[in-house]
Amino acid sequence: MSLRVFPSFAKSLFTEKSTFRFVFAVCLGLGFSMSVILCTIGIMDGFDQTLREGLKTTSGDINIYTLHHHAKKSDFEQAFKRSGVIDFAEILQMEAFAVANDISKGGLVKGIEAQKFSSILKNKFSLNEGEIIIGTELAHALKLQQGDSISLVFAGSSESLGGLPRPHVLKVAGVYDFKVYEHNQRFVLMDQRFLQDVTGMTDLINVVTLNLPQDGWDKAMPYLQRVEMLLATLKRDLGRGYSVRPFWKEYATLLEAVKVEKFMVSIVLQLIVVISIFNLLAFIVYLNERKSREIFLMRALGLASRNIHRIWLITGFLIWLLACGLAAIFSKLFGLILWNLEFFKLPGDIYHLGRLKLILSTDDYLLVFGLTFLQILFFIYLGLWKLRRRPILHGLRQEFG
Repeated sequence: MSLRVFPSFAKSLFTEKSTFRFVFAVCLGLGFSMSVILCTIGIMDGFDQTLREGLKTTSGDINIYTLHHHAKKSDFEQAFKRSGVIDFAEILQMEAFAVANDISKGGLVKGIEAQKFSSILKNKFSLNEGEIIIGTELAHALKLQQGDSISLVFAGSSESLGGLPRPHVLKVAGVYDFKVYEHNQRFVLMDQRFLQDVTGMTDLINVVTLNLPQDGWDKAMPYLQRVEMLLATLKRDLGRGYSVRPFWKEYATLLEAVKVEKFMVSIVLQLIVVISIFNLLAFIVYLNERKSREIFLMRALGLASRNIHRIWLITGFLIWLLACGLAAIFSKLFGLILWNLEFFKLPGDIYHLGRLKLILSTDDYLLVFGLTFLQILFFIYLGLWKLRRRPILHGLRQEFG
């Protein structure tokens, strides 16, 4: 009944321009409120995903570190064979000072086999003897470009370096964006065999990075769960002399904090939506009072009170639907602004990243829109409760008394 009479009822109520302006303002406010929550969730999800993607530019899915000694490549063969790992790269990792243009910076040098390392990261690296690749922030700090010379002074033991540190002049083969600020500031890649020769650590390594094997896993199993399972297997097979960590371990606490903060902030921001819903409720009360004569006549002609209340619910639903569309548009617009405008560039030394993406899943939209819809239903029912108890004679006295 209420659906059939809704067009006529709406025509009698929404005839004035002021009413349309009121409706538009309510939709705009509700849509903006929902977009604030969506953007907050999207920024935090974007931070999580962007940081993980940045960490993956320098590492495989799992990293293995030797704790008290350097290892040989053969030390990992049996453990990898049992775990089914075939895609891995050995690294000799050392600390060093990078010196250029009378400026020195501490760096973390990774001696890599370019072909294996490129296979792990799905990104091509090319290094010859005497060449290095440095991060963008380190290049900026040392005022270096591709083709310039740089000196590396390794922090080695007296046994390996003859008691005194010796500078090695190398050529900058490339400047690479490692995505994460700290990595761009410190990481240096160079040929593994050359690093082993200059440090006296022939055939020795201290880090292995690897990717998950493609076979032997349930394809429906979540990626992070597969990483955790392989992590447990490798810890058992390698024993106590090694530290086995997922690629995000360095920032695990920060990522967990972001997850908790996202939930708490989303709850607090629901207050903004509640205020906008009060505007919707005020609109229904305003229209109910302003058009009381038309509503009274419809009730006098036989339209039941419950049908009028259903019509108000339909009106609230349509406003919510329009507000959801506006919220989605606002979120997309803010995401483009956040990614493209220089004004929104982040200080990397504080936030670890230079840019943030706004990443929203279908679940995020359903969560925000669904909670808002439930709140709208609650407050509309609360507001209409008194109207439902108002007798038809009240309208008669109000209009003709």
